[in-house]
Amino acid sequence: LLGILNMDKSINKSMLSNFYEEEVQAICVVKENLTKDNYKEENFEKYLIYVEDIKHSESIYNINEKMILNIYNKTDIEIGNKVKIDLQIKEPKRNTNPKLFNYKLYLQTKDIFSTSTSRGNNIEILEKENLNSFEKTSINFRKNVSEVLNKSLDEKNSMLMKSIILGDSSFLDEADVLKFRKLGLSHILAISGLHIGIIFGFIIYILNVLKVHRSKSMLISIILIWIYGYLVGYPPSVLRGSIMFSF
Repeated sequence: LLGILNMDKSINKSMLSNFYEEEVQAICVVKENLTKDNYKEENFEKYLIYVEDIKHSESIYNINEKMILNIYNKTDIEIGNKVKIDLQIKEPKRNTNPKLFNYKLYLQTKDIFSTSTSRGNNIEILEKENLNSFEKTSINFRKNVSEVLNKSLDEKNSMLMKSIILGDSSFLDEADVLKFRKLGLSHILAISGLHIGIIFGFIIYILNVLKVHRSKSMLISIILIWIYGYLVGYPPSVLRGSIMFSF
């Protein structure tokens, strides 16, 4: 019941939904690069952005809301850049066939209610660095993990391991995700209590070998689990697992 009420409140608080299909000028901060590795050679980029203000019909609105930005061109923007960009705001597509993946609902669970498109030739970089130290640490962690796995494994296995370690199934093709679901193994792709348990047990074992007192090793393990959760962005399964292990 609380979940239903919270989702209803989240949907109704979206200001960007008032500008669907409208051309606007936005001031936003680039939070995350969502472009898949197999798009590297194509003129396409996808980002998670945080919209601070938009200008529409000579009026300026304070927004402070997340949005997906699709750019059909190569750009020089990087994570942390504050940019001014002309774009068109769109409502995310639902599943067009019954019982298939609902992209709009998936984005809503992440407090994202709008997508946008731009050609990329109308982006002005206002500031280079606009992230706090915690955000930089999280981004660098995910970037370093991706680089190590890309160098160590072939493309398919690298994508799989990134999905498991970072708790983000978007690295995999939809067909591969569907295979895991049909086999009843989709929980492997989400960092769950199983993954948290393995990490927790491994840390406890190492600390026991180092002769750390039991109570101290428990406390250190719990702290490290919460740090790991922050580094991967606290997906719901990690947050749930961390809370249960803490109790």
